[in-house]
Formats: sequence, C-alpha cells, structure tokens
Amino acid sequence: MDTHWHRNHTTLPTLDELTQSMQLGKAITKVNSTQSRPQWEDFRSEMMEETQGAYELGRLKTIWGMKFEFALRTAVAAFLASIYAMQPEVHKAEWENATVFAPVLAVACVSGPSLGATLHHAWEMWQATVIGCLSSMIVNEVLRPVQPNALREALMLVGFLSTVFFLCSRPWALVQKRVSVGVMLCGTINMSVHQHEKPWWFPWTIGVPCTVGVLCAVLAMVLPPWFACKELRQRLAFQALSERQVLVEHYTAFFSKSRTHHAAAAHRLETFRDNQLKMKSLLGPASWELILMPQTWTQLSLAVKFFDAQLLCLRRVQLTTSSVTQGLMSTSHMKFREATEESWKKSMKGLAGVVDDVVKAELSGRAISMDLLEHLKEGQKHLDRDIFRARAEIMYQSGSQFEEKEHQPVHHLQHVNRMACYFAVNELISATAKAATEAAHSERPSDPCSCWRKCLKWFELPPRHRAKNALKKVISLGLLCIGAWIPEWRAKRPEFIWAFIAASFIFSDLEGSSISTGLGRVIGTLFGGMVGFIVLEVFHFITWPWKELEIAAYILVCVSWTFGCSLSRSSPRHGYTATVAGFSIYIMVVGTLESFGTKASKDVTFQRMQEQFAGAVIYIMVEMLLWRKSARTQVNEQQITILKAIKDSIYEATAPHLSVVSEAPDSAPHTQKQMEAVYSKGNQALEAAKQGLVAATFEPTLWHKPFPMADFQRLLHTEEKALRLLHVLYAGTRAASPDSLDPDVPSLATGYCTAAMTSLEAAIGLLENHGKDWEVFNLTIDASEYLSMGGFHSSKDPEAGMETSGLDAALQLFAVQRADQKLREKLEHHFRRFREQEPNPNAASYSTNATMFCLLHLTGMMTELADRLRVASAAEQVVVHV
Repeated sequence: MDTHWHRNHTTLPTLDELTQSMQLGKAITKVNSTQSRPQWEDFRSEMMEETQGAYELGRLKTIWGMKFEFALRTAVAAFLASIYAMQPEVHKAEWENATVFAPVLAVACVSGPSLGATLHHAWEMWQATVIGCLSSMIVNEVLRPVQPNALREALMLVGFLSTVFFLCSRPWALVQKRVSVGVMLCGTINMSVHQHEKPWWFPWTIGVPCTVGVLCAVLAMVLPPWFACKELRQRLAFQALSERQVLVEHYTAFFSKSRTHHAAAAHRLETFRDNQLKMKSLLGPASWELILMPQTWTQLSLAVKFFDAQLLCLRRVQLTTSSVTQGLMSTSHMKFREATEESWKKSMKGLAGVVDDVVKAELSGRAISMDLLEHLKEGQKHLDRDIFRARAEIMYQSGSQFEEKEHQPVHHLQHVNRMACYFAVNELISATAKAATEAAHSERPSDPCSCWRKCLKWFELPPRHRAKNALKKVISLGLLCIGAWIPEWRAKRPEFIWAFIAASFIFSDLEGSSISTGLGRVIGTLFGGMVGFIVLEVFHFITWPWKELEIAAYILVCVSWTFGCSLSRSSPRHGYTATVAGFSIYIMVVGTLESFGTKASKDVTFQRMQEQFAGAVIYIMVEMLLWRKSARTQVNEQQITILKAIKDSIYEATAPHLSVVSEAPDSAPHTQKQMEAVYSKGNQALEAAKQGLVAATFEPTLWHKPFPMADFQRLLHTEEKALRLLHVLYAGTRAASPDSLDPDVPSLATGYCTAAMTSLEAAIGLLENHGKDWEVFNLTIDASEYLSMGGFHSSKDPEAGMETSGLDAALQLFAVQRADQKLREKLEHHFRRFREQEPNPNAASYSTNATMFCLLHLTGMMTELADRLRVASAAEQVVVHV
C-alpha cells in the first residue's frame, strides 16, 4: 500500500460522520491550499539525516549469536578444567570427592557472556569457597582434642549443623550459600569419617579444585575478552537512535492523528525499554571491568540514568498520545497543528541533539555541550509561546479563531487529551535538560566506610524469616546425617556424600523454586549421568595405546556434551536442568577415573545418581512440609501491597488539591522523594510478584486450581500501567500552584480521588480480612452453603492463611465508575465557564488538563484492574466441582 495515500486517508470520515465531515471541509481545503504536503511527512528523513556519522553503532549480538558464544565459552572453561580434573597425578591428592568441583564450578561460573559478569560470579564462588574451608577447619580443629571418639563425633554433628545454620542465615547471595555449605560439608564429614586422621590443612585442599574451576571460567572469558563496558557503549548509541525513532513516531501520530504511527511508537518504545533493561544489567559487570577506573564507570552509570529519565517521560508521551489518535481530526486540532507544528519539530530536533551529545560525551570522554542545552531550552520557550497563542485564539471567546461549533462535550475531551500530550512533551524536554545537566556536573560520592559496614552487617543476627529458611536447610541436612554418622549405614553407601552435595546445591528461598531446582537437579543428573555411563562403558572396550589418548577422548566427549547442553542454559524454565546435565557427566567420569579401577563405572554412576536423588527429594519434602514459603502465596500477598501503593500514589499525587479543599495547610509537605518512595514500593512489589510467577507453577495443587500464570501476568500489567498513570498525575498536579488554577479544579480532583481511594481501601480490607475456616480434607461440601456464601470469594486459602475475596474486592473497584460520571458532568460545566474568561498561563492549563486526563483514564484502569483481579482470584478458591 502506498504510504502517502494511507496517511492522507486514515482520517476520512465514515458514513455516520458525514455531517461533521462537511463542516470540516472548508478547514481542510484551507490547509491543503496553503500546504500541499504536510511538514510532518518530511520530519523522519530530517531526523535520521542528522545521525549520519554522529557515532558508530557497531554490531549487536543476535539471540543465536549470544547462545552460541555462551556455549562455546562454557565448553572452553570445561575443557581447561577437565585437563586438570582427569590427570592421574591430581587423583592421588589428599582431597576426596572434590576433584570434580573443578569442571562443575567452571561450567556454573561462566556468566554473561561477559568478562565482568564472570568475574563477579567467580569472586562470589571463590569467596564462598574460602569461607567454607575456614568454617570446616574451625569445626575440625576445635573438636580434635575431644575424647572419646563417640563424644567427638556427636559434637561434630552438632558443630556441622550449627555451621550450616550460620552460613545459610548470612545476608549473601544464594549461590554463595550453596557453595560454602557444599565445600564445608566435604571437609567436615570426610574428617569425621576418617576419625580426624587427616591433617589440619585438609579442608583447604578442597578449595584447590574449586579455585581451579573459577580460574578456568575467567580464562575462558579472557580468550578473547568480551567486555560488558564495550557492549554498554554500543547500546548507548543504539539507544540514542531508538529515541529519535520514537520521537518521530510520536510527532507523526499527534499531527496526523494516526493510530498506525502510535502503534509504531509503542513498538519502538518496547525496543527502547528492552535495551534500557539490558544496559542496566550490564552496569554491574562493567563495574568489575572498570574497577581501576571508577570515574569511567561513573560516567557510564550517569548515561544509563539519563536514559532512565528519558524512558519515563517517553512513556508519558505514549500514554497521552493514545487518546489524541482516536476520532476525527477536528478543525480545532488542525489549527493547533498549524500553530505548533514547526516549534514542536524544532524542539524535538533540539532534544535529539542533546541526547546524541550525551552519548558522544560518554564515547569520546568529553564534557556535555551547554550550548545545545541552551538551544533546547530556547526551543521549549518557543513551543510554549505557540501553544499559548493557539489556546488564546482558538479556545477562548475573545480569540480570533474561536468557533462555537467546536465547543461540544466531545471537543472538550479532545482538548483535554491534546493539552495532556503537550504537557507530556513539555515534561520530556524539561526532564532531558535537567538530566543532561546533572550528568554534566554530577560526581560519584565516595564512601570509604561502606565496606566495613557490610562486614559488620554480615555478622548481625538474622531476621526471623531468614532464620526459619536456614533452619529448614539444617533439618534437611540433619536427616541426611542419620545415614552418614552411623558407621553400619555408611558402609553400605560408599557415595553417601553426594546426597549432601545435591541437597546443598539446590538451596532455594521459595517452595516452588525448590521443587523446580530439585527436579532440574534430578533430571539433569539422570541425563548427564547416563551419557557418562555410556561413554565409560564404550571406552572400556577400547584398547588405548596411550593413557593420554584415553584421557583426551574422555575430555573431547565431555566437552562436546557440555557445549550442547550449554546452548539451552538461557532458557528460563529448563536452564538449570541443562546446566546440571552439562556438568553431571564429569561427576561420573572423573569419579570412575579417580578410583584407578577399584570401582566399576556402573557402581559409581548409579550410586551417585541414587544419592543425588535422595538428597534432592529429602530437601524438597522439608521445604514443602515445614514453614512453607509458597510462591503462590507471595504473588497473592503482593497484590495487597500493589493496591496499597496505588492508593498511596493517588493520595500523594492529589495532596495539593486536598489541602486546598480541606482549607487546612499540610503540616508535612509532600515531596518528590515521597512519591518516588511510593512508586518504588509498588514497582518492587510488581517485581517480586513477577519473580514468583514461574516458581508458583511448579507448586503442587491439591485444593487449588492450577496456577493461572497468564491471568496474573495480565493483572500485573494493568497494575503497572495504573502506577505509571498516577506518576503522570503527580507531575500534572505539580505543574502549577493550586492558587493559579480555576477554583473548581481542586474540588473536581479531590471528589474523584476520594471515591477512588475509598474503593481501594474497601478492596484492600476485603483481601486482608480472614474468612471462614475450611476443613481442607473434606471431600464434599453442602451446595446450598456454598451458594449462600457467594462461592469462592468468601473462602479461605488454606495454604496462605489469608482470604481470597477476589469478587467482593473487584466489585468495590467497579464502584469508581459512579465517581467518573459525576466528574464528567462537572468537567463539562467547567469548560462552559472557562472559555468566557481571560486566557490563563500554560502551566495552569497543563496542570488542569493533565490532571483531568489522568482521572478520566484512571476509571478505565480501575475497571480493567477489577475485572482481571476477579479472574485471577477465581483460581485461588477451594475447588468445588460445579
């Protein structure tokens, strides 16, 4: 389809709108006669031409390229570690069952793939290894003088479990808890089994293969290196170009009232958001690569922060442009377009120039140009003057272009949408100038005492929830100790240590995560173990002329298997299973080779698989039966937190109007930091709920329906949009002082917001209250009782101990529609009255129209939220077969 034909005909009226189109004919003819080709059609080429030669974009990896390089580097790390772990001289060393840690940690440590991410992961693992060795040595040497042996072994058991509790209750990463406990138990249990005959330095020998493993992972990332800071700079340039494209689509969508371009802007904005998330994830690895150049990292972080502000403002423009693209292009809109098109274009060019300059300053190491900032501010003033003149001439009776027929209710709502869009553009320009100025003058504050504070915090008493989680780890390992500390039982299980290792390496914080990780451990061990067993059996029938050739063949097969498994490591559902399968082959092969023929491959493989299965099952059962921390419960509880954040955001946003209506000065002024704290709390709850979605799908469903992951994803998306809308509302109410607004504006805002907060409070109260206790194991229920109680919305979740009153809460949220009707009636009266007055400043117009825009759209958000809350809560009922 011809692009120009499509653009010129997207605004043609339908048959039902023929009368209105005849009225618009004169205005359209006038515009076409003065301007045969709209200026906005050439804006794209003008914007894109300015980027030619500005900076080098470079080449970004595709998904397949990233997976292939990740798998290749993992295979290189496994190859280097295998050369060490399969040497006969290494197998003669003091450590037992720890040689295989070299390829295991080498495979698990490769991250990113970038050097900084691997350095960070390697540091965490090596730090955990050292602490595990130290903890084992302390327990062993403190109890070495104790006699008799039975008392010493009993105290060793107590000391071992106490150390597990201490390590698991520390405020460090989950992978550090796993590695530290795994290393510690190898040193402690082996010392106990050998009656303390080993020397005092024995636990430190376990750290040797672990250190080799992390060093191999680092070497795999160095040859050749892929720097996160380099990729971050490439993505900064890509982000600048993406923003130009978003600005072009927003400009075109507004002036052509094109839904097609608005949808294109949404697509470009999603690309912008995804790239921003990737840049933020690269900041941590880049800090490790630039640890000797902190100023460079500070500049990178400020550039990423600058684009954070851009993303927030671009989302505001996207939200406000949506309503502008609906309906016909009225005469008033065409007049506004003619008055502001040129100044909008210049402002967007100036804004894109500042964004490019921020990126160039980072790439070249120079300062940000203040001349461009001044040019942008001048363009903003020019646009502001044009908007004021257009408003004064078109929207007020004293204006020369005022037309009575253009002041019907539908036109008033269109003006609200139009001015909200102008407000969002003005905020975008202001935020860009402010963020660029901060990036030019800000310096990273240094805190020499932060390291000491972290060390002291590490030794603090753990909070209750962390202590309970650590106690569950102690109980699971304590159950495994029953078979390890009894000599008769231990003699029948020569590979018993692998049950402890498997249990320690699947430590998780949620029940669903424990099940997912445990299943991944079992299935990955099965696949990797069986491949290792087949390789051992096949190679057993081959006569090798040299021992080195046999070892090389083992290394080649194992590394090839690791490469194939690593291609799936990025999978969110099966990534851990693929990782375990990739390193489990070494557990079987190295375990057989280090026995020097005293153990058959069949015995090593199946005994280690059996022990790992037992350790995983016992840990999962403990997680499920004791102090359950259900991911499903977490998702439900976060709904209350999110609704509270929405209610608090409404209050913080309308606080200036509330103080005017109540005629009482606010004793505690509401600052930007308070709103940001509320907004951040809501976003944190959203992220916590999103993280629990996948884990919740793995939890067993006995009295529940299967977890409705798709329904909750849609619910969280609506809640996220509501929080963004309220952030725009906050900016709108602060755009002008309440004293400069029309007297009826504060009452309009507070009347609606009070009703919205009341409905939210009622919904939150219903979700927090406890309902009638159900007998979980009842197989039937009286039908009349079930119907009289309203079905699921009066039942109690036996897992969570909280009521899932989804239907009642949804009905409370629907009640805001009555307040919306009253708001529209009062808003129409306001528009009828204000056109007879003198033109007010742009700031007052921005504040009034942006506030009304957000309140009118909040009704739709609340209705959508109520409906999706009802659907999602339906799955949290005690299931009745009806």
